[in-house]
Amino acid sequence: KRADCGFRLNDMVIPLEAKGQWHSKVWTAAQTQLDEDYAIDHKAAGYGIYLVFWFGANVPQNRRLCSPPRGERLPNSTSEMAEQLEARIAKARRDGIKVFVLDLDRSGRRRFRSRSTDFTLIEGAGILSITRNPVHRKASSPDAYKSRGSNS
Repeated sequence: KRADCGFRLNDMVIPLEAKGQWHSKVWTAAQTQLDEDYAIDHKAAGYGIYLVFWFGANVPQNRRLCSPPRGERLPNSTSEMAEQLEARIAKARRDGIKVFVLDLDRSGRRRFRSRSTDFTLIEGAGILSITRNPVHRKASSPDAYKSRGSNS
């Protein structure tokens, strides 16, 4: 078994486990895969990142949010999802296992065609949002997109 991705810094390798909102193990993988299988590796030193891809409710039936375990409410937002996932991690492990819910819900948003993408991490809420912004300059010539000071 191995994590979906890992981030290396010197001798340390931080594992990342990712799941789509529809995955049958989205509610348990932070504990059963990431914490119990990957974060225990000596190079991980007890750390790990759990990433959930959130597409909201406006998706095909087979991509809808997997129902939470019995007795838990269905989250209505990325922040609710992050809170519920964090609550499932043992308190003693919450400093090492970090949960992020990537907001990919396109409903109600303007869509732009652009080469630039902004990533916004909302601290404390465990939410990572990607938004696309339009390019605010006009290309009068092919050279308009070259970086300043570039001779090529």
